[in-house]
Amino acid sequence: MAEAQVVETQTEAKKKPVERKKSTSDEPKAKRLRKAKDDSKKKSSSSSNKPKRPLTAFFIFMADFRKTFKEENPDAGVKDVAKQGGEKWKSLDEEEKKVYLDKAAELKAEYNKSLESSNDADEEEADDADEKQSDEAEEKQADDEQAKENEAEKKEAEGKEEEDEILDDY
Repeated sequence: MAEAQVVETQTEAKKKPVERKKSTSDEPKAKRLRKAKDDSKKKSSSSSNKPKRPLTAFFIFMADFRKTFKEENPDAGVKDVAKQGGEKWKSLDEEEKKVYLDKAAELKAEYNKSLESSNDADEEEADDADEKQSDEAEEKQADDEQAKENEAEKKEAEGKEEEDEILDDY
């Protein structure tokens, strides 16, 4: 006779759900609000002062094409304008595109000049901001040290009071 083998398996310990700390405020924070606050911290004030990038030759062409196409086809939608504009751009030869390429090159040169001047201004602002941050950090460190000293003195005073109470009991 063959004996049946009995295999005992340990039951896995059931995992308890992780308890989360409850926020002190009554209202829950929306994720979008948290993200917006985080994004605002990431972006520095210098990035808002940067000039906008210049239009490419194609977009300069499309601005002109859109005007003429809309006059000829007032009922045409955005999709139609984009499709026809792309086809027209592809069909243009180099001489016709040169006008738009030259205009784009001029805009890019202007952009580079303004970018350099804004970078110079940003560096000055960054130096001022760094200095301000280091001053604030030093002040905070001094405040923290003072708070620790006050807390230590308070604990020491409480300890002496307890000690006196214990001695009074005897």
